[in-house]
Amino acid sequence: MFIGQFIPSNWVSFVGADALETVLTTLASSMLAVTTFSLTILSSAFRAAESSATPRAVFILREDQTTHRILSVFIGAFLFSLTGIILLATPFMTTATRFVLFLVAIVIVLQVIIAVIRWIHHIEQLGSLVNILDCLQAKVRPVIKTAFQRPSAGAHVLEKGDEERGKDGVDIRAGASGYVTMIALDALQSEAESCEGRIFIHVRAGDFVHEGELLLRVDGLKAPTEMRQRMLREMVLIGSARSFEQDAEFGLIVMSEVATRALSSGVNDPQTAVDVVHRLGTVLLPVDGSAQDPEDALCHDRLWHQAINRDDFFKSSFDVIAREGGEIPEVRAA
Repeated sequence: MFIGQFIPSNWVSFVGADALETVLTTLASSMLAVTTFSLTILSSAFRAAESSATPRAVFILREDQTTHRILSVFIGAFLFSLTGIILLATPFMTTATRFVLFLVAIVIVLQVIIAVIRWIHHIEQLGSLVNILDCLQAKVRPVIKTAFQRPSAGAHVLEKGDEERGKDGVDIRAGASGYVTMIALDALQSEAESCEGRIFIHVRAGDFVHEGELLLRVDGLKAPTEMRQRMLREMVLIGSARSFEQDAEFGLIVMSEVATRALSSGVNDPQTAVDVVHRLGTVLLPVDGSAQDPEDALCHDRLWHQAINRDDFFKSSFDVIAREGGEIPEVRAA
């Protein structure tokens, strides 16, 4: 409405009074149908992924950025057209502002056309086994690389015999049971610097903790308030399911699950298992843990964190597949 006063009057005559309402009504009805249809396809892709790959594969599909962007265009176009129809029924819409709204509607229509073309191409592979494995490999590889190059996440290594370190400090315990999905290491480092103390992290991403179990031990924090303890507790995120963000082993477990399901007697697809073995090799074998930046080796100098065990990665992936398909020549050769 503010831009309408700058529109030349001779431009406004090109748009009829009913043209804008027709465009907005058509856009609103079509976008509602397309969005509903797209959500139905997405739900079918989730079910197909659960049955053909593994139930954990749904976590990858939910994080698909292409799907999110396309659906946001559809929903945004629907909301724009619905808002435009409502504005047309108000006395605030002048002839000039109708022209501006018409131009914006044309831009929205072009964006919808591009989104529909991208969506058609995307749903051709959405939920397929190859698509799931591609997404898993792309998600897991940078996490594995970071874990190999920084086994203790840039903190001092907390050995298994160091449980008593900082025992005179403040214990921060879990407020609920669940999986540790993420640890805010940068925030913990800042908190430790502010109190000039040390923080010992007794859990790793992917661990299951029970309510009341020890998460952190803060040495140097005197008489912390309830609010500060709650803030420290919230720096260790706990959820109902594991996450790929910091849990390097979880991605390998999901990939091995795809292979073991393919090797089951009901599926009997050893070539899928061979493909997974090759992908696991691509993820694990080229990683060079010695190529870390010395400045990043101890970027959290006031934190103590348990280091990963590289053998666990191989036990969670290759060992599981070898146990299920070691007698199959194709899998053994891979």
